[in-house]
Amino acid sequence: AANPNPQENLYALFNHAFEKDNPFFGVKIYPALGYDPSDYRLWPIYAACETYNIPVLTHCGGESVSTDHRQLTIFEGEQQKTITGHRRADIAYNLNNPARWASVLQKFPKLKLNLAHFGGYETWEQSGTVPPDRDPQQRKATIFSFMQQYPNVYADFAYNIVDTKRSKNLINYLLTDENVRNRTLFGTDYWVVNKEDDLHDSQKKFLKEAGNYNGYDLVNKMVKTNTDRYLFGG
Repeated sequence: AANPNPQENLYALFNHAFEKDNPFFGVKIYPALGYDPSDYRLWPIYAACETYNIPVLTHCGGESVSTDHRQLTIFEGEQQKTITGHRRADIAYNLNNPARWASVLQKFPKLKLNLAHFGGYETWEQSGTVPPDRDPQQRKATIFSFMQQYPNVYADFAYNIVDTKRSKNLINYLLTDENVRNRTLFGTDYWVVNKEDDLHDSQKKFLKEAGNYNGYDLVNKMVKTNTDRYLFGG
């Protein structure tokens, strides 16, 4: 039998963390560390999150932080599989695919889920060379599909604000698709791993660009309204 001591058992620790007096807001899943998000051992956690409206955040962007294995045994649901890659980043890119959440959402359709980085910065490129083993546009289409099918699926734009062209592409989608507009969250963490630009300058440029459209308060949507619903909404 599992040890009920919260200090010894992960699921017991999880439940202890969300007791009334503990200041925790959500769960983060990081598949690139070497597991599939549909792993059956995570199902009890997803079940609790769905029942109690606990928000789940999953990494599905870049491969800066990941397992260094070139071959991994993982569980897709209850099915054991082996995946391989020539490089560390290949394995991570595979595990980061938002499509791996399809079976989770089928099983837990009301799960409050944020797909961080909107699948990766490449999803918002309109042109450019993409390696043949990658399909970033499909990742974007997958996230849009989830947003259409499930009431509590969100995505954030963290990291992607470094490039103005990418942020403009996102804004165009927000203006034309109400569902995407209501499910997109503002975020920025690119400076945590790789300092690519001035954080404050990039935020200012992005928020100014997003605030230039009459009739659409995109900034308030991404920064407050959508975020409040994701974190605290029923």
